[in-house]
Amino acid sequence: MISRKDAKYLSVFLLVFALVVWANAKSTENPWEVSFQRGDTRAYGSSILFDTMPYLFENKEIRSINFPPYTLLEDTSIVNTNYLFITRNFDIDKAEADALLRYVARGNTLFIAADVIQPPLSDLLDIKTDVEFIENVENLQALAETSLFDTTRINLAYPEVAAPGGYYYSTDLLYSTLQKVNREDSASEDSASEDSASEDSVDAHSPAVTLPYEVLGSYEDGGYNFLRVAYGAGAVLVSSVPLAFTNFNMLYEGNDAYAYAALSYLPDQLTYWDAYYKPGRPSQQTPLRYVLSSEALRMAYYLGIFGLLFFMASNARRRQRVMPIVVPKENRTLEFATTVGRLYFNEGDHTNLAQKQLEQFKHFMHSTLHLPNRPLTEVETSIIAARTGVPAVQVDTLFTHLLAVEQGKQVDAAGLSALANELDQFYKASTR
Repeated sequence: MISRKDAKYLSVFLLVFALVVWANAKSTENPWEVSFQRGDTRAYGSSILFDTMPYLFENKEIRSINFPPYTLLEDTSIVNTNYLFITRNFDIDKAEADALLRYVARGNTLFIAADVIQPPLSDLLDIKTDVEFIENVENLQALAETSLFDTTRINLAYPEVAAPGGYYYSTDLLYSTLQKVNREDSASEDSASEDSASEDSVDAHSPAVTLPYEVLGSYEDGGYNFLRVAYGAGAVLVSSVPLAFTNFNMLYEGNDAYAYAALSYLPDQLTYWDAYYKPGRPSQQTPLRYVLSSEALRMAYYLGIFGLLFFMASNARRRQRVMPIVVPKENRTLEFATTVGRLYFNEGDHTNLAQKQLEQFKHFMHSTLHLPNRPLTEVETSIIAARTGVPAVQVDTLFTHLLAVEQGKQVDAAGLSALANELDQFYKASTR
């Protein structure tokens, strides 16, 4: 049962906690955060692209993957599918890069749209990204809210899908270009490292050392931003303009046509949408990590821990009702006997009182001295003296008075007093 004091503390704590959570709910998310998430309707989410993809791949399933691709690609029977990655920095380890390329070599198509493609995958594909870093999200917001006065044109290579005047974007939004790497030149600079890489990766999946490239898109200055790399029975499509697939750019000046045209290079088949390698990777967040990512929720979490520790410290001692002090009952037998004795004495019934003292003496002989319960005339005083350690003369004198009582003689006050004194001396002298 919670005491009133504890209930008061608990109510104050819950009130403060509710205020902190309410303050967090009131705070709005950054509308210009780059996420590429399929359900994000903000400027740099990709909800428009994901929602319209079923119309691009008719009668084919679009399946969202919220776990590392290595887990999916363990199934080597997967063929004739597409795998889409749209992110800022595509950074995977060697094992996952090899798994993706084996997946492509079996006849699947890999689509990667990223500002940066990190080794080892970039080394395996013999490409690199040339980036001018502008990571400030506030700069993207300023560019989006004002006229895009510093723009460039990007376009697709084939006339069937190219726009007559190209597609206009801000040069600050698209800052990454793709470059092909000459494997022979790279090998001459670091032959040992290249030989090891070729043995472990490229030669393991592709029959040729030099990979065939096809330019699918570029900037107006000639820099590549969209390449197709044939690999085994499949292909890898690499784009360096991932922001072109976000809500804001698809709604700006009809640029949605560029995104759909770029995806039209993918075969019409089952398509996997990567929801794992995204900025912030929300699918990896635990509830605790989500709480700690928000300042208000983080304060509420720490406040809750502090309140719990304070409550434990202030209530560490065992608490229970105060145990009442129970006074033991007094043994008032002696007082009772004294009162009854005085009653008999005051009534003047000295003979009756003497007979009761006689009965008590007989009870003593039977229970303590273990003698038969019989008249005193049949009891030898020598046995009483031997068992109690009382002198025989004292026992004989006591028995003389007790025999008179047993025989029914009247006892006066003086006789009763003398009998009581003799009995008292006998009990004190007895060793039993």
